[in-house]
Formats: sequence, C-alpha cells, structure tokens
Amino acid sequence: MLYPILALGAALAAAPLPTIPVGGPALAFTLPAANPDVARRVAGGEQVSLHDFTGVGAPRAQDVVVVHFFQRGAGDDVLADLSRLDGSSDRVLVLGVMADPRGLAAVTPWISAQALSFPVLYDEYAVVFGRYGAGSGPLTLVIDGEGQVRAMGQPTDGAFSSDLNKLVAGLLGK
Repeated sequence: MLYPILALGAALAAAPLPTIPVGGPALAFTLPAANPDVARRVAGGEQVSLHDFTGVGAPRAQDVVVVHFFQRGAGDDVLADLSRLDGSSDRVLVLGVMADPRGLAAVTPWISAQALSFPVLYDEYAVVFGRYGAGSGPLTLVIDGEGQVRAMGQPTDGAFSSDLNKLVAGLLGK
C-alpha cells in the first residue's frame, strides 16, 4: 500500500528512510544493464545513467522516472506491474536496479526471461542500494523530471500498482 508522506500525495509506503530525503535531489548513478537489448533501445547503450533521464540538460529527459531496487525474491513480484507502467506513457521511464553477488552473467538469463520493457541495472556490490538506503530491497522511488525525489517506499501489498499509477498520473498532470 502507498501512503502519502507529502501534502501533494507524492510519496510511497513507509520504508526504512533512505539516505536521501523526499524533496531532495536524486543521487546520480551509472550501472551496466542486465538486459542490454532493452538498455540499448531505451538509453542508447549498455551502461545506463540516471542523469540521462532527469535533471537540467538530460539528453533523454522524462517527466517521471520510477527507480525500483530489488533482488530475486524481494521486490521482483511487482516487475510486471512496473513494465505496464513503463509502457503507459512516453513521459514515464522505469529503471530497475538489481543487486546479486553471483555476477552479471548469472542474473542476465533470469532478467531476460522476465521480458521487461524497462532496463534492469546491475549493482553487483549493492553500492547504489547503499547510497539510496535500500538495504536488501525492495525500495521504489519516484523522481520528477528535474531530478527531485518526489516519493519513496516499499511495495507492501496489492494496492502498490494502483497507488503508484495514481501518483505518476498526478505528477504528469493527468
């Protein structure tokens, strides 16, 4: 379930507080993609940077970027919902960030089998997870086109998808 944290209704469910505040700037990162074909289509390469999609001068600017931190068995149950959200508007982009110590070669076949529409980035040593306070995941962030974190939280129940869709629609002015 998603719970409003800001009066604007721009926040996700209660989660351990990440190291960045809602309303603050998203932290930049660049990671390799576990599904390189999707990354080449969306980002133009196999390395994907958040700053390519958010912030002033972003070359592939989006109005909303949803970043979902997960591991197999922790947050992977909402991947299909996130893929539908990713395909819902050309103004919305979803980026998955997956941590797994087994190596990129071990996770690539599993990610490919999910047939996702969005890039899943590989954070082998969970460095980006740590910078965002994602722990072992899952954690979902909603970032606006200016690079500000507008919402964050953990997907905790069946209302996650509908609440996230409402939040994104609100940011898009729909």
